[in-house]
Amino acid sequence: MADNASASVPKALKILNIKRRTNLLGLPRELRDVIYEYALVQPSYWDKPHEPQCPLIDPKKAWQWPVYRTWYETVDEIVDNRSIPGTPLDQVTSTNPLTDDQVEDCFDAGCHSRLGINLRLANRQVFTETEDIFWTKNTFCYSDPVMMVHDLANCVELDGKNICGLPGPCDMYDMPKSVKAKIPGLIVLMLNMLPNLTEVELPARIAVAHLTEFSKLHLPHLTTVRATDVQAMRVGSLADSARIDLHQSKSIAMPTRCTAYRLYDDCGRFEILNSQPDSSLSACTWCWMTLHNLAESTLGTWIHRFQLLATGRDRVMRIADAVQESLKDNVPGQLPHGEPLKMVVRIDGRADKGEVVKLHGLPVIDAAARLALRVRSRKRANLRFPPADEEVVVPCRKEKRRERQRPVLDLRERLPQPDERSERLALRAKRHEEEARVEAQERESDAEASAMEMSEAMQQLSLDRDAAKKRSGRR
Repeated sequence: MADNASASVPKALKILNIKRRTNLLGLPRELRDVIYEYALVQPSYWDKPHEPQCPLIDPKKAWQWPVYRTWYETVDEIVDNRSIPGTPLDQVTSTNPLTDDQVEDCFDAGCHSRLGINLRLANRQVFTETEDIFWTKNTFCYSDPVMMVHDLANCVELDGKNICGLPGPCDMYDMPKSVKAKIPGLIVLMLNMLPNLTEVELPARIAVAHLTEFSKLHLPHLTTVRATDVQAMRVGSLADSARIDLHQSKSIAMPTRCTAYRLYDDCGRFEILNSQPDSSLSACTWCWMTLHNLAESTLGTWIHRFQLLATGRDRVMRIADAVQESLKDNVPGQLPHGEPLKMVVRIDGRADKGEVVKLHGLPVIDAAARLALRVRSRKRANLRFPPADEEVVVPCRKEKRRERQRPVLDLRERLPQPDERSERLALRAKRHEEEARVEAQERESDAEASAMEMSEAMQQLSLDRDAAKKRSGRR
């Protein structure tokens, strides 16, 4: 029995001492990191596409719903506005015509979940190895700023880590107006609980109004603050208009954190303090002035703080008008599972590089959807052999085309001959045998080469041991 079992094991596996079954932890750390990155790193909040099985992907529609708009808050249903009781505004409706079933189907398809996050729960070693990749290469987003403040306020630091305990959902309608007015300012201050934060993306108007609040934070790794503005617009003809989202963003490089706090003295000169104040929320005057100038020079000309007063100087509105004018006659299509379409917009005839914007919700190209469906079915079939060569396929197609052009009287000649078919099958089988033989020869040559290398290494090791023994004997 032992001889039969050893004979069934390939020669290369016996020489190299490789087991048939290898687990994840048996691989080198570099390969494990690649696997972790494929499993855990997901696209950002704006760039996340729908899954192939999601029913919201419909090539027949003039536009499609982005993933970030398919939440339960977008359902077209009657809701109660408790802040104005007893008025005609008691019952309002949302503007997105989705149903509960459509949103549930999108959630069931996995469009809103991180599919590979359960890998971190395998064991402690996998959890430790994946922690750096999961937290440094992913983006995390709150769709509601009130919920972000609510979650971070309930975080408790335990052994250097924030443990979040949520006592219940946050209801914005039950919140007093005085507390609700302070939430935009608290959004920036609550970021101080995330000391390893590297990039922050905020709504544009909140970033313009509260950019100076970052001078109160102690975030040594924070390098970029990105202001984002998303506008919904309808483009195309009136009969077949497309509802798309225009995504614009402006990045602000944070100034280098000063080593000492700088304050103004009575004469208006800088007074440098060697030690920082005890309170981590004490504002640095130099950082505050730098951020104030950035908010005025960079963000102030890009988007106005107040939307109703943005006439004549708001660059965001002019870019939106230019995009709507350029897409008036021709709306481009998009791949069913591709990234959002990027577009360079130049306004006022300037020769600068222009603004790079993203378009979400474009209609799906029907031909691309069919091609993706064929590719998925081909991958699902998992064919063992590669497709036939063009040298054989093209003559067969030409012969079939000539047979179709022959008159009906030559019906007997048009019938397929069994000899030709058997020859084609024999040729294909012969080609497959040659490929299998070449593959087996390559495996044997690799095994022999590895065996030779192993024997040379063993000989060299024995020579080194003999030399070491001789040197020790002489001593």
